[in-house]
Amino acid sequence: MRNKVHGCLAIGMHSEKITYDAAVDLQIVLKKIAELNANPNIHGILGNYRARPKHFDEEAVLEAMAVEDVDGFHAENVGALAQAIRVLSPVPRTA
Repeated sequence: MRNKVHGCLAIGMHSEKITYDAAVDLQIVLKKIAELNANPNIHGILGNYRARPKHFDEEAVLEAMAVEDVDGFHAENVGALAQAIRVLSPVPRTA
């Protein structure tokens, strides 16, 4: 995750690193994702899934992220990628 933050800084891209204790409730994380999705200045959410707590439902976290996020890990984007269909665009989402 440190390299992602440094990479963003190196190219002048806004980045926020949000960390939680391993015992965090999934609903708290899902609420934060909803807040980030609603923020028109946020264009992507990257989750550090290797460090996620074992009790987390990874699918719930991925599905909570807006399909428009540039990371492309939402199920709709992965399916479109497998079918060579472009779904991500350079047009920013609106709040």
